[in-house]
Amino acid sequence: MEYFSKILHIDLEESAQSVIERFNILDDHNIIFAIPMGAQIFHNLSELKLLKQDIDKSGKNVVLVSQDEVGLELARDIGFKVEEEFLELLSPTEDTHRYSADTHKHPKVLDMIYRQPEHKTAVQGKTPGLQTEKPIVKRDLRESVIDEKEGTGFWGEEKPHKSTGRIFTTTNVIIFFIIASVIVATISAIIVLPKTTITVLPKKETVVVDIPITADISMSEIDTIKNKIPGQIVKVEKEKTAQFKATGRTGSESKARGTIVIYNAYTPPQSPTWIGGTRFETSDGKIFKTIQKITVPPAKIENEKVVPGTIEVEVVADIAGSDYNILPSEFTMPAFKGTSKFNVFYGKSTLAMRGGSKGEGIVIVLDDIENAKKEIEGELLEAAKNELKENLPKDLEFMENAIAVKILEEKISDQAGTVIENFSVSLKVSAMAFLFKEDDMKSLVAKNIETKIMRNEIVFKDIRKRYSNVDIDFSAGIMTFNANIEQDIAASFNEEDLKTAFAGKNESEIRDYVLSQDLMDGAQVNFSPFWVKKAPSNKNKINIIIEK
Repeated sequence: MEYFSKILHIDLEESAQSVIERFNILDDHNIIFAIPMGAQIFHNLSELKLLKQDIDKSGKNVVLVSQDEVGLELARDIGFKVEEEFLELLSPTEDTHRYSADTHKHPKVLDMIYRQPEHKTAVQGKTPGLQTEKPIVKRDLRESVIDEKEGTGFWGEEKPHKSTGRIFTTTNVIIFFIIASVIVATISAIIVLPKTTITVLPKKETVVVDIPITADISMSEIDTIKNKIPGQIVKVEKEKTAQFKATGRTGSESKARGTIVIYNAYTPPQSPTWIGGTRFETSDGKIFKTIQKITVPPAKIENEKVVPGTIEVEVVADIAGSDYNILPSEFTMPAFKGTSKFNVFYGKSTLAMRGGSKGEGIVIVLDDIENAKKEIEGELLEAAKNELKENLPKDLEFMENAIAVKILEEKISDQAGTVIENFSVSLKVSAMAFLFKEDDMKSLVAKNIETKIMRNEIVFKDIRKRYSNVDIDFSAGIMTFNANIEQDIAASFNEEDLKTAFAGKNESEIRDYVLSQDLMDGAQVNFSPFWVKKAPSNKNKINIIIEK
């Protein structure tokens, strides 16, 4: 069985932090916490948990002893060791049973540690001050003469025989402090503890105002008379490429199309001009022709080396059919076969030729391209909005409909009319948004609302707002819009009058009173401690909260 050599007395209104501070300076491993009936620490779950955490960290063995059954049950649920008596927990030596009244010698049993109270008592509602920790009573049973037949009960289980030594034995001291604690706890519970908090729900009325507002990037201060606020413009660039399916149908033949780069390495440098229909041939004999007249840039001589001139041109297959949908290839000019120009004028393609077919096929129509552009533009707009929201400073307000998109770059892989199943569209856009400071808007709203509110009325914090008729001129840096504002207000209350009305009433009576008032929608009543069923007669013990 474990025995204990230290008793730490807990005051009625002592906090967990105070107990922890006194506990941590003790060197003993086995310690008893003596807690009086109705102690504050038994009525605060978070305080008990805090105390349990510190005890667990210390590694010490602690047991809680009290006559407060409700408090012990709560402590047991948290994980404390608890007892209603502790004489059996005290630490006798192996020879204790042999000592008699004649020897006047007994082994040391326990030390008791108390807090020094201040001059003001707990009855006055004051928490005892924390003094330097030192033993107030430190008893050694060798100093007393105790009969071998003396009882071991703590709260009067067996009356001890009359001692031939001093009157104030350790047991008597403990009993005295326990009884005193119970008396103090009872008085505190009756006089100090009862409190009531009543949250009154005022009957709300909604005030509505419509404010025409102008935001201007040239302004630096708010103008409440003209309803003008400073504005800001931010820009975000986004780009995307996506593949789309063609939806058109064709039953005619079509020729493959694409682009090639023509190289001119002829020396001495010259810049020839060729008519549309100039032929270029692949290694397997497939002919592609230029569509327009072209002029090929001349070669350059750099560091005694020839650097060919180049130009990219569009070409079309000489014959319809899918056979001409070829991969990137190299091209020669059959017109220069057998001449010195054959090897210095040539062509290369970097992309496949596409669109060649015979019979029924799928073709790109204009709607395919327009719909593809709209889809990408919408996705880029949404991406720009999300980026603005994520990176927007907290003091700025952003309206969903105060943003515009401008296309900066557009690339379409194939034109309308091309016989092909898939095509790609690339867009790069600039998204511009008009912003303003949230505090500027609140100031403007407050100025307009105050003309609708009577003096001393309660104004609730939250407002509901809707923006409409947004018109933006980004080039001028001006945005106009209409703000529809809804603000809840309520009649004010005299808290002292309410305390007088609620004093001494139970919950049902308080609710009946509230419901009888035209300016109240309801109330939430909280009595403390839990056994209290009425509001205190003392108005100072009643706390009124007006919910806003």
